[in-house]
Amino acid sequence: MDIWQIRAFGQRPEAVAAPDPEPRAGAVRLQFRAASLNHRDLMVADGRYDPGATLPIVPLSDAVWTVLDGPAAGSRAVTAFAPGHPSGDPSRQVVRGALGCRTPGVAASLSLALPDDLVSVPDAIDDATAATLPCAALTAWSALHVGGPPRPGDRVLTWGTGGVACWTAALGKAMELNVTVATSDPARGRILEGLGATAIPRDDAVGRAGPFDRVVDVAGGRALASALPAVRNGGHIALVGVLDGHQSPLDLLPIVMRTLHLHGIFVGSRQGLKDLVAFVAANGCRVPVTLFPWSSLPEAYDALARGGTIGKIVVTR
Repeated sequence: MDIWQIRAFGQRPEAVAAPDPEPRAGAVRLQFRAASLNHRDLMVADGRYDPGATLPIVPLSDAVWTVLDGPAAGSRAVTAFAPGHPSGDPSRQVVRGALGCRTPGVAASLSLALPDDLVSVPDAIDDATAATLPCAALTAWSALHVGGPPRPGDRVLTWGTGGVACWTAALGKAMELNVTVATSDPARGRILEGLGATAIPRDDAVGRAGPFDRVVDVAGGRALASALPAVRNGGHIALVGVLDGHQSPLDLLPIVMRTLHLHGIFVGSRQGLKDLVAFVAANGCRVPVTLFPWSSLPEAYDALARGGTIGKIVVTR
């Protein structure tokens, strides 16, 4: 089979020929169809995500496959981002075992998975969309459900035009939420408005656009601090990423005095992925994707690193 490997930190993946996976009890064989990239993949490749991970690494965590064995043979399925996480909060072992770092990822023409780590993909969802569901879309779904299911009319704030922001907008539209996206690029903002969101400038005045019931914070850093005045009393902030940095100049007093709820989101469980897939299929949710062929995975990494794309980057075979 063909696989991609990170053979040294700071380098792009290299194509490698490898033996087909050895059958193991209970597992089914999978044939690659498409995968999406996340900023986590850049961090893994640079050695910033887990410097203790053993090289070489088979990267990427999100893919849609053709199932080759068992009762579901011939159907399509997505693999769960973190194997062994059926529901609830993830254990430390689950977090460490997420695909594409310490556990070999999905950048392989063939793979194995336990049926309990797969979610069937209905015909209503195309391959490119399916490949974006296990991480970015599920993260947005989980963030929108912290503190209970969202209610029609809830006001939601998020940042940027990446995968989580676009999925927050697309899912929010289907849920009848009022989603506002703060972006520094008016042209990109217009694309988000096409997904059903309201675009505003990303600046220090973002707090005046509130109050919001929920904030989906993909940035961390200073963005997290700026989210506090934007949330209503008793509102929810879901921290899903740290693109602006791991440290934040956070004033804790408003969290106490205004009973704010700060939640860390580690993607979500297989049950959450099943619920998400069903919702996306029923409502026709989509986000912008930029396609690359399997042979151009290094170029897909470069495109993600440059930051010029909107939504998700997907590699197809």
